[in-house]
Order: sequence, then C-alpha cells, then structure tokens
Amino acid sequence: MIYPGVVNLPYWPQLLITIAAGAMYGILLGFIDHWLERHMITGCSLGRRILLKAAAYMAAFAVIIAGTMALHQVVFADFFRSLGIEMTLETRLAWVSVITLYTSVGNLLISFIKQVNRSFGPGVLLPLLLGRYRDPVVERRIFMFMDLRASTTYAEQLGHLQYSAMIRDLFHDVNMAVPKHDAEIYQYVGDEVVFTWSVADGLHSHNCLDLFFSIQENIVARAEEYRTRYGFVPEFKAGLHVGDVTAVEIGDIKREIAYHGDTVNTAARIQGVCNEFGRQFLASDELLKLFNGAGTGAFRTDQVGSVLLKGKQEHVLIHGVERVGIRKMVAA
Repeated sequence: MIYPGVVNLPYWPQLLITIAAGAMYGILLGFIDHWLERHMITGCSLGRRILLKAAAYMAAFAVIIAGTMALHQVVFADFFRSLGIEMTLETRLAWVSVITLYTSVGNLLISFIKQVNRSFGPGVLLPLLLGRYRDPVVERRIFMFMDLRASTTYAEQLGHLQYSAMIRDLFHDVNMAVPKHDAEIYQYVGDEVVFTWSVADGLHSHNCLDLFFSIQENIVARAEEYRTRYGFVPEFKAGLHVGDVTAVEIGDIKREIAYHGDTVNTAARIQGVCNEFGRQFLASDELLKLFNGAGTGAFRTDQVGSVLLKGKQEHVLIHGVERVGIRKMVAA
C-alpha cells in the first residue's frame, strides 16, 4: 500500500548525520572561498565573483547531498524495512528540494553579509549594526600609516593606467596579509593604507610589527612578476604609533567609523620622516614600551631620533624596526 504520512527518523543517528553533513559543507565552503580568492577571482568584477562562488557552492552542495542520501539509505534501511515502507524517488526529490531551498536562502544571506562586511572592512560592520559609535567614544588604539616609496617617480614612469594597475596588485598583496594579523583597514588614500588595531590585538603575536614585514614578503615573492609588468619592485614605508583617539560614526549616504586625535596625526608624521632617517619602518617609543619585558620577539629596534608634530611642542621619540631574517628587496 502507498499512504501519506509523517515518519520520525531515529533522533540520534539523524542528528549525527546532520552534524557531519553541516561540518563537511562548512569546510568545503571555507576551502572554496580561500582557493577562489587566492587563485581565480583576483581582479574579477563583483558579478563574476558572485557567479563563480555560486556555481562552486552548488557543486559542493551536490556532493554533500549525494553523500547524505547515501548515508540515509545505509543507516535507516532496517528502520524503513521494519515499518514496511521505503523512500521512493518522489520522497527523495521532495526532501532534496526542501533542503536545497533552505540551503540556497542560507547561502544568499551569508554571502550578502560577507560582501557587506568586505565593503566596510573587517571589524567595522558589527559596531555599525550595534550603534557602538553613534556617540563619540574614546579608545586607545594602534595606528600604522603605510605609504608607497617614490610614488611620484613610479607614476611618471608608468603613466596613470599602469600605475593604477600596480596599486591594485600591491593592495592585493596587502590584503592577503591583513586577516592573519587581526588588522582593520581604516582608510585607503591614494597609494597609502592606514591600519588600526585595538591594543590587545596589535600586541598579540606582535601583529602590529609583523604585518609590515608580511606584506613585504608577499611583494618579494612576486618580485619577478612586478619586474615583468612594471619594470621594478615597489616598496612601502610605514610609521606606527599608539594613543587615545575619539571614534565616532559619520556619514549618512556612506557610513564609516572615523578616528580623530593627535595619535592619528603622529602616526602619519612618523611615516612621513622615513625617508629623512633612511628607514622603511619606524615606530614610536611609546608603542614599543607596550611590549614590556616580553620584548619584541624576532624584531630588532634602534633609536633613530624624534619627530615634532606640527602645532605641538612635544617631541616623539622614534625607533627603526627590522625583522631578523626578512628577505630583502632586490633592486630592479
């Protein structure tokens, strides 16, 4: 006999299969995101990114759903047999259609959140949603201003289009290093990038120091590619400082979190004197003191001088920072 009805599957086997399928699906989606971002969709339009990821997500879903159906067939065969029923093709199609609809909606929601988070930058979306900075808030933060060395010379040599293409490639190498060092990208200003950390995130694993050198290593790894495309290997210079800032949400048409205060200006000023002291990376004495007895790990620092912030009377002591064993840029 064929009759309509609802059959409740044994709870624990069904739960274990669901957990296993969900975990495998999550792992596959994470792998797809990581692999596509690194190898296939650099420079792709947003529409193409969405289509490529959607196709890859559906392929992953097909694998998971096929495996889940096979597991159901094996695990619940005796259960269905004891009831004198079987899962017909119609039943399987109905089950797959419900799961596919649920998964598609979930993927769409997750993709939307990821794209919005990517647009605002890591660490910005949640505070905006919670309204944390609707009113000004004083925070102690670390800032790093990183600027392209000899940018005017590069621009004259390459012309506007090639120079813009180089900046795009450079920022790709920059972005690849940002997540693993817990940095927030505060601003892009032409060929300059401004990073910020909470004090805890910046000090953890020497993130605020290591980021600059990780970016440098990414560029060195692609040195031949840069020479082939642009005729030289570009370099950055950076300045690092810590202090109190006022954070506030600004804008209506385009919202962002803005930071105001001498700390931001001082970090920019420190970066501005890199050429004067012949260094790629300078950090304030105040920042380096935060490491206390733990030291600066694989980093070597030496006092090089001081800077005076415009309009201020107080000098800021600065140090050159190098990482032991860093691969040096090879001249073009």
